[in-house]
Amino acid sequence: MKKTATVSIIQKALSGIIFLILFCMVLFSIASISEAAQNRTINGTYLLSLSMPGGTKDSTLVLVSDGEKITGTISAPGDPSEVSPIRDGRYADGKLTLSAVIGRITYVLEGAYKGDTLIFDMTTLETIPLDNGSRLSGKTGDITGAYRVPVYSPGGIKENQVELVAENGVITGEMYSVGNSGGPSGGAPEGTGGARGNMGPPPGGEGAKGGEAPGAGINASTGGKQDLNTFYDGTHKGNNISFFTKTAQGSIFHFTGTVDDDTIKLTMQVTDKTSGIEAKKK
Repeated sequence: MKKTATVSIIQKALSGIIFLILFCMVLFSIASISEAAQNRTINGTYLLSLSMPGGTKDSTLVLVSDGEKITGTISAPGDPSEVSPIRDGRYADGKLTLSAVIGRITYVLEGAYKGDTLIFDMTTLETIPLDNGSRLSGKTGDITGAYRVPVYSPGGIKENQVELVAENGVITGEMYSVGNSGGPSGGAPEGTGGARGNMGPPPGGEGAKGGEAPGAGINASTGGKQDLNTFYDGTHKGNNISFFTKTAQGSIFHFTGTVDDDTIKLTMQVTDKTSGIEAKKK
């Protein structure tokens, strides 16, 4: 009797374990099917309307899912013939992320799928090497001083005056436009349509003070200085320099480069963020 009872207990335990295993397998299978079905709905061709300096431009986004991995293509805004592959595409936990490089701009899109519409937050990063600038004041070889620098803007190349103060590894200063010329020769480069102010005033009143948000309180014009922007988070090591400024439109300009004798060599990285971009399935 004892042996029979023991066998019965073991059989019941094994039955319970087998039931639990089968139950977990069913749940896993349902979850997998649900995820696969969800990813399949991502597949398709979408139309994005992107706000650009020249106005709203359309871009075509093609998505193909393979589990969580997303591949596909995206076209340049306003130019369907220029197509780039999607990089680092992933759809998991209801969130879609992807990036693509079009020309010299990197696009990073993050969003969620709702019905036949994807709602994205977009970050763009554009790296622009600038022509060399020249010293206007200060001692040869020192970072501290004023420089004339041709800075890229949507309307063309516009000369800006960059004033730097370097002390104990920290850079402060400001930049502002210096007239309407498009470059050292006084005209905008061919095809730009004429230069215009490249930045404009972030909201806030007087110059930014320590502890305030970057870009806060920059005047549009002070003492004849047009499109005045102050620098923040500036650093220097040797003749290597780095500093930031923020525009009225919310763009962040990060300048990096060197001061060699009386020449300043800068590269500008422009970061822009846009929320609530809709991508509608065609």
